[in-house]
Amino acid sequence: MTKKLLIISSYNISSWITKGEIIERYYNPGNIFEEIHLLLLNNDQPNIELAQALFGNAKVYVYNLPEPLGFVKKSLGWQPILMQLWANKAVKIAKTIQPSIIRCQGIYLDTYIGAVIKRKFSIPFITSLHGNPDVDYYRGRLAKNWKERILGFLMGRLEKYCLKYIDHIIAVYTPIIPYLEKNKFKNYSVIHNVVGINASYKKNNSIQKSAVKLLCVGRQTSLQKNPENIIRAVAAIKNTTLILIGNGEIHETLKDLAHTLGCKDRIIFHKHMINSEILNLMNESDIYVYHSINYEISKGCIEAALVGLPVILNNRFGQPAQELVDAGFLLVDDTPEAYATAILDLISDDKKREAIAKNSHLHALQYWDPAIMEKKLVDLYKRYLPQ
Repeated sequence: MTKKLLIISSYNISSWITKGEIIERYYNPGNIFEEIHLLLLNNDQPNIELAQALFGNAKVYVYNLPEPLGFVKKSLGWQPILMQLWANKAVKIAKTIQPSIIRCQGIYLDTYIGAVIKRKFSIPFITSLHGNPDVDYYRGRLAKNWKERILGFLMGRLEKYCLKYIDHIIAVYTPIIPYLEKNKFKNYSVIHNVVGINASYKKNNSIQKSAVKLLCVGRQTSLQKNPENIIRAVAAIKNTTLILIGNGEIHETLKDLAHTLGCKDRIIFHKHMINSEILNLMNESDIYVYHSINYEISKGCIEAALVGLPVILNNRFGQPAQELVDAGFLLVDDTPEAYATAILDLISDDKKREAIAKNSHLHALQYWDPAIMEKKLVDLYKRYLPQ
């Protein structure tokens, strides 16, 4: 029997191609599936030839089922019964495909579609969570106004509907567990992101103290990942260069800040870079510096640890994810002064810098090695594949 995976997603795969965010076998760990059917809830028409690495050796089919315009109002806040007509189109597609497993990411409209198909055909249904719906997003700390909080409330009702039909949830880091326990969801696994494939270990942690190279990779957004204090710290430290890779609504503001601080020649911005080049750049860098208020272990921090870079990042209001503590990263307050002190400390103290890098690397190999993470995903899929 042909193993078929139905992926339901609202992601724009074409933007991943543009930004170079194509991770090998991301959607087909261990090449376990021979066919992957990609149902996109948008109008994206990705060039599969350029994105084939995402799907491994599988033959890929793409379908589009865009969310109707004004869907929140039309469905009176995503009422399942009022979304059924739209969902029926997905049911017809699934009936034609006859997938072995349904796969989603997050809990939103894609997961609702997965739940409808699961209910109709009893196909095993797996989704992954990449954040805390009750802490983040519209009804959490990222809600900017009352309208977004109302949307968050409505989304919470949709989540409860979807949770009834999901067979297994993949939590990509441990701070997601409280959300699952609060909702009494028992079938879950913590499987970190499969990243750092083909990463080359940086064996030598010596640095040229007259030209220290710092690196920061991540989205640049005011509410989640804002490297402003990192820029201010580097501006105050001579003989340092910071490369920032990422984009977002504050990208130009950050460039203006570097200009205002008189360090634009030492702060280098790249909106995007393909992952293999980022890994190479990590190997050439001395220190990885990062900022995020999300309770997470970011892909970039995992990759930096796998490469063997010492990592500095903010301590998330004194409540960092356990992964960050266990990895031995240098956790600091989210101030320019704290970042600057940590950077200078690692520059001046060779033994400390090397110890942090080595310990984090050994921890990463044990808990985040991409081969181990990929095998966990393969084993999970095998549990739910029809025999």
